[in-house]
Amino acid sequence: MATQVEIANQALGWLGAQLITSVEDPAVEAQLVKANWEPIYRAVLEAREWTFAVARKILTPLASAPAFGSSSGFQLPADCIRVLTVRSDAQEDNTLNTLDWRREGDEVIANADKLYIRYLRDEPDPSRYTPAFTQALAARLAWDLATPLTESNSKAQMMAQKYEYALKSAAGTDALQGRNTRIRNNGYGSGFLRGSRAGPFV
Repeated sequence: MATQVEIANQALGWLGAQLITSVEDPAVEAQLVKANWEPIYRAVLEAREWTFAVARKILTPLASAPAFGSSSGFQLPADCIRVLTVRSDAQEDNTLNTLDWRREGDEVIANADKLYIRYLRDEPDPSRYTPAFTQALAARLAWDLATPLTESNSKAQMMAQKYEYALKSAAGTDALQGRNTRIRNNGYGSGFLRGSRAGPFV
């Protein structure tokens, strides 16, 4: 599995820059990697439903209700980067979901007694990243470091294209895996639901 330094060196190699042995090195390359790693990692993590980062949690209402409205507030997990789906029941996400919810700060607001959520969690250990995420992260890092390290707009554009390609490739290689769920015959014929996800993103 990849390490932070290996991912950084892949990005630096694409730029033709000096490779590093640690992000604590005094070299400018290492200092730029260290300064930019966290915001770039979070941006790439939010960009897709990466398999290694998906988690589930059951939430109960907070003791104090929102200042107005009839809804309840639910505290999100401390490691939550992005909320994917929210339900008031334990059904899978390819079944009908009519729950109205919204995210406000580090809470989910909804009129429910309990919430079943799927979310992207923070994963600080690079050894757990999938190959597709590693490639996307390296490409995005190269894109952001291209200008300060190479002063080349064309190089930055090349890295931007590499990042977009990495995200598109990940749609097939790192997409959430599963199988179609058969729908019970309701009198109108049978069919299949294909991984649809209900719930608004706010």
